[in-house]
Amino acid sequence: MARLRLPRLKFWPNHVRPFDHLDTLELRRAAVYALIDDSGFGWWIVFVAGVGFLTDAYDIFAVNMVLPMLSIVFWNGNIPLSVTTVFNSITLLGMVIGQVVFGVLADRYGRKKMYGLELLVVIFSTLGVALASRGSANSIHIVGWLVFWRLLMGFGIGGDYPLSAVITAEFAPRKRRARMLAAVFFMQPIGQLIANIVAVIATAAYHRHIIHNADPQHCIDECMQTTDKIWRWVVGFGAIPPAIAVVFRLYIPESPRYMLEVEMDSVTAVQDSNWYYGSQSSVSVRRGDIEAKPAMTAQPAEVRTTALPVPPGSLGYADSSTQVSSDATKDEITAAGPPAPPPKRQSSLSIHSIHSSVSSIVPDPSPEPTHKKPEKRPKAKKPTWTQYRKGLYKYLFIDDNWTDLAGTATTWLLLDFSFYFLGVNSSSIVAKIWGTSDSSTVYEVLMQNGWRALITNSIGAMVGGAIMIAVVRWRRNVQTYGFLILGGLFFAVGFTFVYLLHTRFLGAIIVLYVLCQLFFNLGPNTTTFMIPAEVFPTQYRGTCHGLSAAAGKVGSILAQIFLAYVKFGGKGVSDDRSTWLGWILVIFTFVMACGAAITYFWVPNPCDIRGSSRSLEVLALGKAHRKMLEEAEKRAEAAVS
Repeated sequence: MARLRLPRLKFWPNHVRPFDHLDTLELRRAAVYALIDDSGFGWWIVFVAGVGFLTDAYDIFAVNMVLPMLSIVFWNGNIPLSVTTVFNSITLLGMVIGQVVFGVLADRYGRKKMYGLELLVVIFSTLGVALASRGSANSIHIVGWLVFWRLLMGFGIGGDYPLSAVITAEFAPRKRRARMLAAVFFMQPIGQLIANIVAVIATAAYHRHIIHNADPQHCIDECMQTTDKIWRWVVGFGAIPPAIAVVFRLYIPESPRYMLEVEMDSVTAVQDSNWYYGSQSSVSVRRGDIEAKPAMTAQPAEVRTTALPVPPGSLGYADSSTQVSSDATKDEITAAGPPAPPPKRQSSLSIHSIHSSVSSIVPDPSPEPTHKKPEKRPKAKKPTWTQYRKGLYKYLFIDDNWTDLAGTATTWLLLDFSFYFLGVNSSSIVAKIWGTSDSSTVYEVLMQNGWRALITNSIGAMVGGAIMIAVVRWRRNVQTYGFLILGGLFFAVGFTFVYLLHTRFLGAIIVLYVLCQLFFNLGPNTTTFMIPAEVFPTQYRGTCHGLSAAAGKVGSILAQIFLAYVKFGGKGVSDDRSTWLGWILVIFTFVMACGAAITYFWVPNPCDIRGSSRSLEVLALGKAHRKMLEEAEKRAEAAVS
């Protein structure tokens, strides 16, 4: 685990640049990537990013517990459909805005400057929701205040999506990147579970203060006051996790990859990397020496000499025509025959042999004799806004990588259309799946809503998320087959809902619904979050992840409108004896099939043909280079077989 160190107070500036002995930016870049890839599982990053993501999930899904309480307090148990739709959709709209805005700002001003700011927005808006009131003699419209604070909350939650994903991916070693991203996303079902548990505990704690025979339509005086306290406690609890996370995020340095490839500051990248990874890596960068592990596999000569273009700015130069022989690239190309056995480990390599230890990463940039002082190159400048926009346009459309973004965005949209259709409206959906309610009093309604959500939503989601961490290596295949499995489950749930809803076989619907929640998280709900954080260049990674996530939330907003206003046979989802939900789930089979097809044809694969993660630097080279590597790997596999 990375060390937690308090910042040191500096009473005088340090004009000595202690890493100037690394005489080229290429060597500094090599040293940084060696440190990152030699580190272990990043528990610290997963914890800090995960706590924020847990908060996001808590605030999103707590609405399922809160809406029935708001209905009792402010509308006598009969909340208008328009209010429910607005309340569900406004947070999602805020997320759309936050995901795009924070994604772009993270690419322009840095991950660290934005990381924590979005949680302050979440804390402030959460307290605003919890303290919202009608004022004296109903002088303030409660819906207006709730909508405003939920919109602001969604803005902060949305910002955490690209920031948490990008920071986790950029700090993670290549071999553990997928598992770290899956572990961060596993906080979503945990946050959903905690929201259900907090609601049940808060309701049970105030049991004595709720009139036992009071129904939702006649909850007045102490009953109304108690219910009002319960929903405020449930919402207010959501401010605690981000308050903890925002403190820890102050001690995360700027992403080394961002410093190298956007800020063009290789010295700071080396210093921050050595500070952060020094305790968990056997590779260290010190003032008078560089220690590095030698390459662990021998590569054939035809692979060692492969020269590949580098994405603009990735070496710290404005000139993108530079070519290097990349160690990360060599790991992607499999030559005929098994690799040579690894050599014996050496304790360290001194500065005099640094070129031999990192020659697999970069070629020797200065062939002059060692006694001659290397010529300094002009320092590259950070791209301007205009260069950023032109570079993004070139990467997407001139270099023909737009299908990568279209694939990640479209699949996320299709996934969220179904996931948030069932997830954000679980209070009404779950009530339909469980059939008629056995409760009549306020206490029974609230408790039943809580434990039913625990069974139908949380159990499957938790199991699926945990399994996903174990099988995440094949994440693109998991996404493809996950869409197909969900399509089959939706078809089964839909038909059983239509024909078994009011029979003694109701339990079959519940079991199938739990399986749907399981394969959401053991499938595209997790992978649509992960893949956009891996396959785009550092310069545009936050932007592309934010756009992909925003597309997903547009799908979830469409789902809320669809659920509220589309009717089948003149009946809505909540109408008595309505089989509307069953037929919609059958239609979702086609939606999931489209998701599988788009994944297969458009979504980039962040792994090689053996399931090993490619380096972020190789993935940043784009679709054409990725296809070239895949063809080379297939030819090598065919030659071996």
